[in-house]
Amino acid sequence: DEVNDALIGRLFAHGGAADARVGDDGIMRVRVNVPRDKYLWEPAIIIMPRGGEIEIDFTNPDRVLHAAFLPSIGGRQMLHIPEGKGGRARLRLDQPGYYFFGCPIQNHAGRGMLGLILVKGDTPAEARLDRPPQRRP
Repeated sequence: DEVNDALIGRLFAHGGAADARVGDDGIMRVRVNVPRDKYLWEPAIIIMPRGGEIEIDFTNPDRVLHAAFLPSIGGRQMLHIPEGKGGRARLRLDQPGYYFFGCPIQNHAGRGMLGLILVKGDTPAEARLDRPPQRRP
């Protein structure tokens, strides 16, 4: 139930993984850093324990402008993250699944600035496929 940094954190852009923490207000929070001259997110994988709202605080000590093109219910969001500064985005991801985000500036995503938000939980009954039950690990 915890992040296995030796496995999952090394699979995606080598930026590691982090669990979003649920605050007293029910909103999940996580910090993401852009390391200088590396073109990646740290962490690159964000794990939400369930669907809901998440606040992501980005910091950019790098010398170039970055942006985060983020998934959210109702449409994607774009957050500009100027060099030497940061920014905050609040997203709503209600369903379990995998949600990708990246930096759309020049070829930053192609150089490694891709991220993944993993939302844990079971699929609602109305969204399940009609197939035989699958073995669970």
